[in-house]
Amino acid sequence: MQLAASKKVKAAFQNLSTYVESMEFKGWDPYDSLNSRLFMALPFIHESSIFQLAWIQLFKRNPVNLRRIFLVPKEYNPKGLALFLSGYCSLYQLSPTDELKQKISRLADQLIDLQTPGYAGACWGYNFPWKSRIGYLPMYAPTVVVTSYAGYALLDAFEATGELRFLDTALSIQRFILKMNLTLATLIQLEYVLAMMSLKGALKLFFLIITANITFLSN
Repeated sequence: MQLAASKKVKAAFQNLSTYVESMEFKGWDPYDSLNSRLFMALPFIHESSIFQLAWIQLFKRNPVNLRRIFLVPKEYNPKGLALFLSGYCSLYQLSPTDELKQKISRLADQLIDLQTPGYAGACWGYNFPWKSRIGYLPMYAPTVVVTSYAGYALLDAFEATGELRFLDTALSIQRFILKMNLTLATLIQLEYVLAMMSLKGALKLFFLIITANITFLSN
């Protein structure tokens, strides 16, 4: 029974791996509808908060995927890429191969390339503008959620490959954390991250935060 279940899990993983690699790890997100080229071409409407909220909910709740019709491109999602990277690192721990190590390095380098520029340290945001009732975030505006997952994944990549550039980038997140405005919204995001992560992931995130605090106190 366990052997049959194990084979099914392995087959499901292989099918998923084959698919995402064929897509080059690009895809859609439930909240990416504001990337629609048709919506952005509509004068005035695409700037309306009400229409933005309605547009997002239309795509999120619709049983039919409208993204291809309304020209929403498949793109790299930094959080998604980070999750794939951590997944390959976990697989590498179980069965280390040169092929997996090369995939890990490529994904980690791609994740580093997706950083949001212009901040004190490494940080990441979603690849689409995001609108809610409490505010608006432009495309790639850095958030605690995405940055935390990216840092976690890069620490995994360093453990798997020993490449110092992955560790250096992850540790540079501390500078972003130090410059952050720790609002209630930021703390809620941090609580979400810790709730979703494993104990190992939470400890890694705390390591980054503690390192940032030590740096602050020593300066």
